Amino acid sequence: MNILALGGSIHDFSACILSKGKITVAIEEERLTKKKYAVHNRSTFRCKAAEYCLSALDMSIENIDAVVGNDLIESDYYMKYANQIKLYNHHLTHAASTYYTSPYHEAAVLVIDGRGSYIIEDERIRETISMYQADSDGLDCIKKNLGQETDEFSIVTNSIGMFLQYVTVGIGYSQMNETKMIKLSHGGTGRFVQDFNNFYTLQEGQFLQGFKELEALKRYVDVKLQEAGDAKTKLQVKKDLAFAAQYHLERIVVHLCHWLYQMTKKPNLCLAGGIFENVQLLMKIKNDTPFQNIYTPSFMGDAGTSIGAALLHYHNTIKWTKKRPDIQVLGKCYPTEELVNHLSQQQFHIYTKKELATVTAQLLTRGYLIGIFTGKSEFGRYPYGHRNIVGDARKVELKEKLQRTKNRETFEPFSILKMEQFKQACSSFLINLCYLEEPDHFPLVVNEDGSTYCLPVNKNPSFMSQLLEEYHAISNIPFLLNTPLKKSDHTLIETPEEAIEFFLSTDLDALVLDDHLIVKYSSSP
Repeated sequence: MNILALGGSIHDFSACILSKGKITVAIEEERLTKKKYAVHNRSTFRCKAAEYCLSALDMSIENIDAVVGNDLIESDYYMKYANQIKLYNHHLTHAASTYYTSPYHEAAVLVIDGRGSYIIEDERIRETISMYQADSDGLDCIKKNLGQETDEFSIVTNSIGMFLQYVTVGIGYSQMNETKMIKLSHGGTGRFVQDFNNFYTLQEGQFLQGFKELEALKRYVDVKLQEAGDAKTKLQVKKDLAFAAQYHLERIVVHLCHWLYQMTKKPNLCLAGGIFENVQLLMKIKNDTPFQNIYTPSFMGDAGTSIGAALLHYHNTIKWTKKRPDIQVLGKCYPTEELVNHLSQQQFHIYTKKELATVTAQLLTRGYLIGIFTGKSEFGRYPYGHRNIVGDARKVELKEKLQRTKNRETFEPFSILKMEQFKQACSSFLINLCYLEEPDHFPLVVNEDGSTYCLPVNKNPSFMSQLLEEYHAISNIPFLLNTPLKKSDHTLIETPEEAIEFFLSTDLDALVLDDHLIVKYSSSP
């Protein structure tokens, strides 16, 4: 059975194909349009992600047995499939995306985002939080939190996503930049925490926040920023507001998790929805709730609903025996040999596969900034070794080079890639929060509160796992400075042509392109 599934809402569109019971290819629309978040634009919508997936498998729509999606997808996106698409509830596809990719046969499932499907459409009532229990029979919804949507669609009550958006926009970021606000919270204090209690109410398994509370929150943020004096003081106010938002986000979600555990008594918890792109929140759930095991995929946001819709439809149709699929690397392969041959005739030094990991590790210890482009692209928010920029985290001199390469105006600490499997609460696909020994030796990757974002690299054979092993053998350091292969506020690089263009136009010293290491002569050893 071949299933073409579409994902998204009015942003974060995606597509995947399930064939013979497995997700075989998937891509986010933004990787192809180069428009971050792929926000709905009627004049440019072409559903390129579906075309990409069909092409990758040498299929046409005639080879597809079913087309599915969720009922929050903007209809322009699935227009060409309108006569055959089956639409599922938005939160249900989120729930399927995490449960059916988890290692658990039984689990509680929690879905939280800005807003989901209409529950009473003519009254503009939306789902904002959904709770499920899951087993071999499927997903059973046991509770929904509902919110009221305004006529112009801009505001939804009782929405944790809306609560975060009000603070994010209030301190100066654009919508869908909650991760930037959360990073800012690392430098905050708790002076506004008590006041935030006035902006919502918690009841048994419910988060309540009406229009009055949202307006009061907006006024509060505005007033605190207006009261700030110089730029330095205002920045600290923003950090403190972000800290309060993060504190209360954790408080709210922990409350919901406790209620869900009491209702299900399941030891396993699966999470989905955009708010879980938040490492601090995941660690809080791990440490402060009764759940023994916690899982969330690397595609927590709306793009992941394509995978959820495909697996949900397959389960409903075939009644398959659940087994955990390989869903980290789902892009298509690109030929690179001709590109390498062309570069070999220019001002570059090129190393081949036999010495690739060893030479790359040696160059990293000498302060080289190196791009990584290997094989298929990852599906989800974070690249784990196929589309990355890496460096030696000890090299303070990399800071300016990284700022120019990423086109950043202000400095934000980078994450690290490390060979590590999380055996307790979080999936190995997750970005984690850790504390390094001797953090003063690694200033480029340490947040203001001393923490570091860590992405674990799967121990399965890959170039990145080989590189980390070689680098560790040389430096005695088990991790590398890491950032996605792209400029800030751009989309992740997808093709080898894009990777080479990025390499030539930035301060990268070298580029790993599949089985070759390409070094600029100006940087050659």
